[in-house]
Amino acid sequence: WQCPANIDMEDIELSALVSGWHDYEEHDSVYFTQNSSLLRREATTTKIMNFDDSAELLDMLSLSSADSSDMDEFTPFNEGFHRGIIAIFVVWFNPDLGPEIQWQCPANIDMEDIELSALVSGWHDYEEHDSVYFTHKNLYGMSCYKRHLVGGKVSRGAVMRSIGILCEHYAFLGEHKEFLEDFVDIVSSVEIPQEFINKLNNYYEEHSQHATPSLSPNLSFYLPNGAFLDIFKQFGAQLFTLWKSIILKGKIMICGEPPVYPLSVLVYASTFLAKHTVKNWKKIGTGETNPIFFINVNQTAELLEYSNFVCCTTERIYEGKNQYYDVFVDIRNDQQSRGISRPTIRFLNSGAHFHSINLTDGDKARYRFLSGRFQAADENLLISFFQGLNNEFFDGLHTLCNLVETGRLLRPLSPDDISSLGLHSSDFRFVTSVIDRFELDIPYREDCCC
Repeated sequence: WQCPANIDMEDIELSALVSGWHDYEEHDSVYFTQNSSLLRREATTTKIMNFDDSAELLDMLSLSSADSSDMDEFTPFNEGFHRGIIAIFVVWFNPDLGPEIQWQCPANIDMEDIELSALVSGWHDYEEHDSVYFTHKNLYGMSCYKRHLVGGKVSRGAVMRSIGILCEHYAFLGEHKEFLEDFVDIVSSVEIPQEFINKLNNYYEEHSQHATPSLSPNLSFYLPNGAFLDIFKQFGAQLFTLWKSIILKGKIMICGEPPVYPLSVLVYASTFLAKHTVKNWKKIGTGETNPIFFINVNQTAELLEYSNFVCCTTERIYEGKNQYYDVFVDIRNDQQSRGISRPTIRFLNSGAHFHSINLTDGDKARYRFLSGRFQAADENLLISFFQGLNNEFFDGLHTLCNLVETGRLLRPLSPDDISSLGLHSSDFRFVTSVIDRFELDIPYREDCCC
């Protein structure tokens, strides 16, 4: 059978049925050319679907391209974000009163408790530069810290200060990091000299007037250089357990010690793990991960307001408060693998959807594939790999949903069918968790989920 009937199919059977398949009992696929057109003969669909006539076959063949994935170029955020600085501020540790705001511009911006985010717990013993990303109200902030050893009774031997900014989107924070570091490095006195106040005012005026930027189709354009490669090297195969947690829209807390900037960058880089370009499917959303960055103990109650997030902290008290998160990533762990410290990912609150997240044979295979190709390459290739993985996975789930709606799914999903979603049979429990998490109407074999 063929459709349409007027296409020249001469000898296509010699390409579509490969020599050697007669003794091969598994699924297989082949790409080939036919009259200068690239065609794909996919041999994986008929195992779980039943077709009464050729019309149903044609409908199935169109499902993967209809409705589910208009593959437009992805941009990292929506139109309308203002690139300019919303506010600039200085906080310091007052030996008598604790952290406090020393100066801010403009004066009418609500800065309540911002000093608790801009001066991180643990920095009092840290003598190097450090930086942190955080959220404040509905804005994103970054502050750069320096501890200066000085004399004098007021300072009690040290001046601990941070200078920071607020923006509408975290993608715009990094371009100001060099200025903030230079400033906090120079000003070591308790009081801020007027000449430096003038410089801060001038910097604010210069950078608060930027127009909304044009959006870049480059996924990693706003990602700190090397951040995604770092997360790949640090996590190893465990990166895929983090990926699964993010796909499941978990509440993820990363706990470590100063320096804090690598923790902030880790949160930032993790936002790219869930990116996809599958559109017009409201059930799975847009792949946003809700990065809230650094969290201090005063923000604990806020965690209950979020349905999902990725955050970081230096507050070890959270280790015993697993009611606030689904996944706890312990960066302090000193387990060595080929000289690289691997974080421990612990599912301290293994709720209904997170019991399935374990390191699988599929995870290990994907890591071996990547480590053999991309470690020294442009990290865009890594980002593209995860976007492609997500696209194939969500596209496949969407196709299955369409088959269920039209009554063409012959039997429940089983581990043998997972390859059609771009995953390994060992990932079956994860796939069923995604089905349950997003309330997809796809039946699956529950006896295979143990």
